[in-house]
Amino acid sequence: MGFKQNQRGNGKYITLKEGKLKFNGEVTDQDFEAALVEIEIKPDKYNEKEYQKVILYLWDEPDSRMYEMSFALTSGYGFSFFAQLPNVDPDALVTFSAGQNKLDNGNNSGVLFLSQQGKSLKWWYSKKNNPKEWEKIPEPIVMKAATKTKPAILDYEKRDEFIEKILTSFQSKKLSKLYPKGAAGFKAKEKPIDNNSLSKGNDAPEIDDLPF
Repeated sequence: MGFKQNQRGNGKYITLKEGKLKFNGEVTDQDFEAALVEIEIKPDKYNEKEYQKVILYLWDEPDSRMYEMSFALTSGYGFSFFAQLPNVDPDALVTFSAGQNKLDNGNNSGVLFLSQQGKSLKWWYSKKNNPKEWEKIPEPIVMKAATKTKPAILDYEKRDEFIEKILTSFQSKKLSKLYPKGAAGFKAKEKPIDNNSLSKGNDAPEIDDLPF
């Protein structure tokens, strides 16, 4: 579980940067496996711009530590996590890995891959594999049409509200039943953290594909 032994340390924050997991201030090619205990969504700021931050609380039993993986709800990581979440078995460990997709405009968008018991999870919200569920996702509202030099300005508020609703529902209906006290319930079992070993700025968000 967790990272490989040589990737462990006294940190607890996992972020995502350019299609890779980042731990203790360093990018790693390793996957991370743990129990998904709690999903938290809270407002945050990045470069003075507000966004909704998703925090996954992940319990690594062999390491006796609660790790926190964070990403923006509106990022590619946030959307891909949401799209796979209905297929997650809350009773089984989840393996997390990251990558990037090339968008039509040439930019890269981060993507989070989930697997359980050695099998990659399919996207529940998929235009190709599950079109009826895909159609439930609200389309963005065009606030200003595209021109020859500028892309269209889109309002994703309704879509983001839908995504947040799905994450919140999974937390209340699935995770809260398994872990009534959430991440706080593991506090007594957690190993102490040596703050002197943490990399400077390790708890700062790594946001590389926000649609600002």
